[in-house]
Amino acid sequence: MAARHGRSLGATFVLSMLVAICSLSFAASGQGDEIDAVIARLPRAFVGDFRWADGGAAQEIAIRFNSVRRLDAGHAEALGCGNYDVAGHVTAIAVRMLVTLAGLKVEIFESDPDRAGFVTDGSHVGNLSADLGTIVADWTTASTGARGHLRLQAAPAARCAPTSTS
Repeated sequence: MAARHGRSLGATFVLSMLVAICSLSFAASGQGDEIDAVIARLPRAFVGDFRWADGGAAQEIAIRFNSVRRLDAGHAEALGCGNYDVAGHVTAIAVRMLVTLAGLKVEIFESDPDRAGFVTDGSHVGNLSADLGTIVADWTTASTGARGHLRLQAAPAARCAPTSTS
């Protein structure tokens, strides 16, 4: 009788583990559907402003995402370009944004500025709004700790660089 009871407990344990594993698989596939929905709904252009925490002029910013792809069931990556306009002085940049499904967290990296002295040593960390139409993030420069605040709104379009006049 003791052997039967032991086998019954073992079988119950194995069955419980199989149910748990299957539940995780279904949850992961559901999460994958959610990240795919975010990718489909994510606006491909944003405009707004950036301000350094210690003051200075507001910088107008425009970002366009040329591609958005799923990294895994909980993360996406958007690649594109953008520009900062400070009193008519425009700097074009490359942009990479990582989106985390949980909390709609974002981290935005900038690189390859076309103007010397433009700071790309850091990232913007923040969130997308639930409707995906707003990004609010804080910049921290890695080497100096300088901080700033970014506010973006979805836009129908955005240019990466100013139109050439030459």
